[in-house]
Formats: sequence, C-alpha cells, structure tokens
Amino acid sequence: MITTNSCRKVLEKRGDVRLGVAKLLNSIAPWLFQVLDFHFKMKLDKDFITLLIESPKEFYEALTKIYGKIGAEMLIEVLDRKLRELKLAETPTQTLAYIIKHNEDKEKICKLLLKIAEKI
Repeated sequence: MITTNSCRKVLEKRGDVRLGVAKLLNSIAPWLFQVLDFHFKMKLDKDFITLLIESPKEFYEALTKIYGKIGAEMLIEVLDRKLRELKLAETPTQTLAYIIKHNEDKEKICKLLLKIAEKI
C-alpha cells in the first residue's frame, strides 16, 4: 500500500515517471527499460516501478531472478553511477543500492523517482 506523499505523487505522475525512468535506463543501454519492463511483466506479472515503490526488497529479489545476483548487482551499480553523474543521488545513502539493501525506505525511492521524472 502506497502511503507517503511522494509515493502518491509518483502514482499521480506515473506517465512522467515511466518516461523519465525509460530515458535514464535507455541512456545506459538501448532498450534497457523495455527489456526490464518485459521481463517483470511476462515472467513476474508485475510492473517494476510499482514493485520498486511497494517493496524494494522484492524488487531486488525479482532482479536477481531475472539476471542472477551478479547481473542484478551490476545493473544497480551502473544505475547508481548514472544517478550520481546526473547529480540525482548526491550521497551514498541516496543510492538505489543502499536504499534497497539497507533500509527499504520507500519515501527515498519515491523522491528519487520524482527527481528522475523532473530532470530527465
């Protein structure tokens, strides 16, 4: 259940968030967004952005099912590097890897998704 203001805004701006995330992922590798979206929907019957918001831990577990642990770790690291390069994650605790693995802070993830939607 989505309960924070930032997370409600993400759902309200779902199209903008998806577009921003798509641009970000596709800047890392062409068609990366579409590939992730396909795997999450076809193999897991889930929308990966919604899953990331609702359960960061389950999102990470799903990534490891799709790409294996090393592949999931590499993808998150490359994404974090890109977020830092774009000044969207400025401290180590704002990285996707930290949020997912250490505290499952849904509010931080939602704020990050809103930043991505606004700046990309």
